[in-house]
Amino acid sequence: MFFRVVWLVLLIACGTASFSSTIQDGEDVVVKESVEVVPNVEVEATSLVEYTTKQRLAWHFPCESGGSWTWGERDFTGQGIYSKNMRDVESLSLMVSGVLCDIRYLPRDVVFVIDTSSSMSSNDTTAEDGSCVRSRAMDRMAAYLSRFDNARVGLVTYNSYVRVMSDHLVPAADFYADYLAQRERMQNLLCFSNYYTNYRRALLKTEKLLLTGRTNSFREIYFFSDGEPLESIFALENPAGLHIAERLRQHATIATVGLGQTGILKDKIASRIAGVPLHRQAENLDELFVLLRELVQTKNVGAELTYRYLGAEDAYTIDILQATGVQADEFFQLEPLLFSIDADDPQKNKGIAIDINYWDSNGNTYNASGELHFTFD
Repeated sequence: MFFRVVWLVLLIACGTASFSSTIQDGEDVVVKESVEVVPNVEVEATSLVEYTTKQRLAWHFPCESGGSWTWGERDFTGQGIYSKNMRDVESLSLMVSGVLCDIRYLPRDVVFVIDTSSSMSSNDTTAEDGSCVRSRAMDRMAAYLSRFDNARVGLVTYNSYVRVMSDHLVPAADFYADYLAQRERMQNLLCFSNYYTNYRRALLKTEKLLLTGRTNSFREIYFFSDGEPLESIFALENPAGLHIAERLRQHATIATVGLGQTGILKDKIASRIAGVPLHRQAENLDELFVLLRELVQTKNVGAELTYRYLGAEDAYTIDILQATGVQADEFFQLEPLLFSIDADDPQKNKGIAIDINYWDSNGNTYNASGELHFTFD
């Protein structure tokens, strides 16, 4: 029996999955050598080695960018679409196992949006060293996020105007280094207090900044204000920008922190998780860092595996956490998935699709998918 592998560049995801099927001894199996998965790089075909043995197909989705996995010499490592000759095979048993990875290893694109309107002059006075509560909170947030290897970060400040630390998202460690190198500029950026409160312009700039990020990342916005949106009577625009917030929530999570009268943050700007706004209300500005860290410190709260025949509508879902009781960074193994193979049945002769979905406490979702296609030559 011949086995060929067709590689397709897919999203790098978190977890591993191994697929095992049995072939009668004595049949020929062509096996592709292990290939390290490199994010966003096409994997070229390598030399094929023939074996006469039972076959095992193993997939690995590394938790960390550039991560690798060591399998047996006759296993496959990678992700994508595989093709398998199913001549004389009437059923297939797939064993799915892996590691439920810590959510912090998944790619995250994070933007902090900080109010610098005139009302902040009374809420956040500048100290002798040029710092203020907002700058000291961002000092600590930048240091905290620098440990997240797969995060990229941006900073937006807003009043009637908008300013940014950089016009593109940068890796968290680089963000922290740049922040320290520009310490005086960062204090001026964050501690300035003047003009009106214009959410709309802040959200537009945030949207533009997120476009410099990755297509396979969690997109997270942490939005702080000490008051309702307000703009000069001479401005010909609605400063709330609610339609922009609604548009952003379609592909990003907005978490808000309010100080004072900021009901619009909770009711109209923040994302909702199970119907509850992703919002924190500060009693005083000293709580800003604590509340931001609480929101940023997400955790994996769900993982599901869904499988179906290619071309069929019926799909079956397994709750990995419920079925195995595993925690982050723990190995899991599910009961075998059994498939009937029939070359004459269009519902059972194309192949199998398998998806693994993760989601965190802030409602971010991440998907890893793959397909095993059947041939009958």
